[in-house]
Amino acid sequence: MARKLYAIALATYCIALNPTTRQGQRQRRPQSPSNHKRVVAIGDVHGDLDALRTCLRVAGVVDTSDAWIGAPGTTLVSTGDVLDRGDEDWECLAYLHTLQAAARRKRGDVCLVLGNHEVLNVLGEMRFASTKSWHAAAEACEPPRRNVERDDDWARRARIRAFAPGGAGAAYLADLCGDAPVGRVCGDTLYCHG
Repeated sequence: MARKLYAIALATYCIALNPTTRQGQRQRRPQSPSNHKRVVAIGDVHGDLDALRTCLRVAGVVDTSDAWIGAPGTTLVSTGDVLDRGDEDWECLAYLHTLQAAARRKRGDVCLVLGNHEVLNVLGEMRFASTKSWHAAAEACEPPRRNVERDDDWARRARIRAFAPGGAGAAYLADLCGDAPVGRVCGDTLYCHG
């Protein structure tokens, strides 16, 4: 039963994110850009910003100052679970969002395929997110408050709002996922969260 509800919730969220679906138009099949000369895939970052940056440096898509240096036609695919467990998951998501803009300026791309932890956050389930990551989302998305460091409940609620439709976290996910939130085709390969 829980698995069925999860699948229904995921499908509902994907439809809500897609602007063409929201306007009542037919959803089209995602097309694979033909410019994928190199694909770098990474999964299950789980809020470990240092590990993410290290992996991207080793892969040669960012430099030591974390700026995009991927060659034209380079695509970075995150196969989900950027969120939860680690303390810097909000920072990881924001970093990937920033990299996406930089990559596109250089004819590359950064995209995300939703994992179960992104979906859990969208559903308001924060049990796998650390208190520190609640506060990071709250500080990024909400007006300043006194004694925020002592107000964990407010921070948790702010993070829930951030991932609700219209929130900053939901916008990051929508931008990174584009029109293919559960699978990304690059060349002959389908990338998805396993």
